Amino acid sequence: IPRLRTQTFDTVSFYQEVLSAVRYAQKEAVAKRRVVCVALAVNSVTVRFARNEGVFACDTDLTSPRGVSPFTITASTGVTLSSAPAAGTFYFDGLGKPFDAAGVASPQRTISITGDGTQTFVIEPETGYVH
Repeated sequence: IPRLRTQTFDTVSFYQEVLSAVRYAQKEAVAKRRVVCVALAVNSVTVRFARNEGVFACDTDLTSPRGVSPFTITASTGVTLSSAPAAGTFYFDGLGKPFDAAGVASPQRTISITGDGTQTFVIEPETGYVH
């Protein structure tokens, strides 16, 4: 009996989930007027926020739209994530603008999901627009 290969579905679904999570993080930063952190790993994304205004330290778990806390998305086996420029964590400020750990505005960031093929999306530097 032939087995159904699911890596194509796993790749597309992880791409869609990560894209949605980053969009949600940017919108939550604006709504809460707080810093929101997006931590990238090879096979997962975690979104947290700073409880206090004007603070970089993301010390509070953000609840996902599904009601799950902490907001972490994990890839299936064989699906990976990479970012250019490479950074473990990037941030959105209260205006929705992305910046890095040094507090410097981020250049355009490209996030790639690789599994059965590669899918990418971009985070624009000034506006935080995710597409």
